[in-house]
Amino acid sequence: MSYRSYTLENFEEALGAKSSVPGGGGAAGYTAALSAALGRMVIAFTVGKKTYAEWEDTLLDCRRRLRDLGQRALDSIDRDAEVFEPLSRAYGLPKTTPEEEEKRRAVLEVCLLEAASSPLELLRLCDELTGALEEAAAHGSRLMRSDAGCAAALCRASMTCALMNVYINTRLMTNREKAEAMNREAEALAVKNDRRLAAVSDRITEELKK
Repeated sequence: MSYRSYTLENFEEALGAKSSVPGGGGAAGYTAALSAALGRMVIAFTVGKKTYAEWEDTLLDCRRRLRDLGQRALDSIDRDAEVFEPLSRAYGLPKTTPEEEEKRRAVLEVCLLEAASSPLELLRLCDELTGALEEAAAHGSRLMRSDAGCAAALCRASMTCALMNVYINTRLMTNREKAEAMNREAEALAVKNDRRLAAVSDRITEELKK
């Protein structure tokens, strides 16, 4: 069953249950979706107002991108569950003989790569999301500043969770060259976009304090 069909209460219950899915990766995807939705909310309260007419086309395009990014973020929840199930089974493969151990290691390597690829893809999504949120915050209604700041904060949280989920899988991969390449890309995306989003949320926080 897709997690898209869950109510908020059902998803919260599933997340808190003694089950590996949904887990941190699914929560990261949902958080990114919430971030995109808040960005759309900012724009929804901005378009159509004369004060922001010069940014209308830019914001409408931004809203379309945020809609797509939000849907992809929701898709990532199911994707995270899909890649974890084979990995969970792989850990249970027998390893009593050298042949079994070799087979288990090979299966694990494939599953770990898939499991690390899912949160890495979410980090790439958040890279796109960051740009859209910057636009929404820069040109959106001043009355929606706190929502724009919250959207940025949620995206930062999603990236932090995704980065940890990359690391927990790459650390066990035997192909260290591939693992380190994935780690470098993940960290670069997280660091770059955390800096950008922090600038958005910090600026808004300071404005709201005045």
